[in-house]
Amino acid sequence: MTFTQLRIFDALVREGGYTAAAQALGMTQPAISHAISKLERELGLMLLRRGRGGMELTAQGKKILGHVREILTQTDCLIQVAVEVAGSERGRLRIGLITSVATRLAPALLAGFRKHHPHVEVVLFEGTDQEVAEWLRSSVVNIGLLALRFPEFTSHSIKSDRALVALPRNHPLARNKTISIQAMARQPFVMSKAGCEPFIQSIYGQEGLIPNVRYEARDISTVLGMVREGLGVSIVPELALPEKVSGVRLVPLRPVAKREIVIATRNDQSMSPAAKAFLARALQWRKQKAVTKSAVG
Repeated sequence: MTFTQLRIFDALVREGGYTAAAQALGMTQPAISHAISKLERELGLMLLRRGRGGMELTAQGKKILGHVREILTQTDCLIQVAVEVAGSERGRLRIGLITSVATRLAPALLAGFRKHHPHVEVVLFEGTDQEVAEWLRSSVVNIGLLALRFPEFTSHSIKSDRALVALPRNHPLARNKTISIQAMARQPFVMSKAGCEPFIQSIYGQEGLIPNVRYEARDISTVLGMVREGLGVSIVPELALPEKVSGVRLVPLRPVAKREIVIATRNDQSMSPAAKAFLARALQWRKQKAVTKSAVG
């Protein structure tokens, strides 16, 4: 059994097929097939089978996947520690993040990290809070950027993110300086499925209300496009917005509603050097932003 075989097994599960796994690993499909067949023979188990939706894990494969990923995570950590001791800095950092922070917050954090750690390869996985949490549990990612706190993780607050109401420019409420959630209660609503839904539901739930959902969309640009065309209104976290928004009026909620963005890790003590460096840079970024805001205020 080799680490290469374990990485191929992990890649097949993540990518869902031989072609995608081969592209991700820079290998040929026959080499991928040969390696996984040899691993199955050595373990005496059938790990994968072809299904209608692509590659599927068998029951035996599901049982060992977590162990395989833990081995690979610890191997990556060992390699990073070794090169750190040797005076160089290389390795791979896998970050899971909710889609709604990928536009503004993630690039800001990554830019600072890349400047000081240029030789660390960063791989991003975008999903919902629940998806990122599961990736963190199963060692698919080393670190997570989330809008929810999970009790099994160590969480570090990075930034608060206020909610804005998005309306067509000709909407009767568009001239208001702030908008109450009660005023939104009967409005047709476009719900974002990009990880913002729990935040939005909690805003309504605090007032005993339920959003009048008419449409759902995962991409924030689609949500804003539907609002612009008058199909409904929406609530959007500020960090999820693109740099330029046209044809849509953005108004703060009354009272102000905010969510907390956190960096989550499984265990601070067992983090890889690259993950520790990213966390340190992120906390430093938060501190600098707080100082700047205080100076401006």
